[in-house]
Amino acid sequence: AMPVDINALEEWTVGDRMLHDMLRGMSPKEAREAEWCRGTLPPGQLGWRKAKEIADRATLLAETALRYRDAEPAAYDVDVELGSGRRLTGTVSPVFGDRLVSVTYSKLDGKHLLQAWTPLLALFARDPATDWRAVCIGRAKKRDMLRTDGLGRPEEKPVDLLRDLVAVYDAGRREPIPLPIKTSYAWAAARHEGDNPESAARYR
Repeated sequence: AMPVDINALEEWTVGDRMLHDMLRGMSPKEAREAEWCRGTLPPGQLGWRKAKEIADRATLLAETALRYRDAEPAAYDVDVELGSGRRLTGTVSPVFGDRLVSVTYSKLDGKHLLQAWTPLLALFARDPATDWRAVCIGRAKKRDMLRTDGLGRPEEKPVDLLRDLVAVYDAGRREPIPLPIKTSYAWAAARHEGDNPESAARYR
């Protein structure tokens, strides 16, 4: 049995690899040919057609991300006192000027926004005077469409929000979180847009 197509997870793996090859400086043609040589695609014209389709999506994502990554990348050490003997320490990297820029071949969802939100809060806790921003880039739910979301200064104190996230982290190490991330994101997005959050969360 010879596969004539790849499944969704295999396509994501190929697309994510092409995307990061392009972010490291490969041209779309080089990234596509490198993936072809790895032998992960179906044979002949079937595989080449799939490689081109995935490369086109990855190229759009990479070009968008590189437009935002227009400054030299920097790293910032963070050491934040959260109270009750807890500290948040580590390094936020890479930061392009005053921006965090994340890009994924996946369809952009709450998980990716949270991954950008946490280091953004750490930057604000470290240096509240700077107007830090985060840009999240991924695929939209509609096929071959791009989605870009921006995050900025929080309305509440960054340290308080980080303390809340640490409390969720602690709870998650003891028991299942009662509201999974996709469900909670659906609730929050519906509330923000003026829709019924309970219906959106129940559907999700």
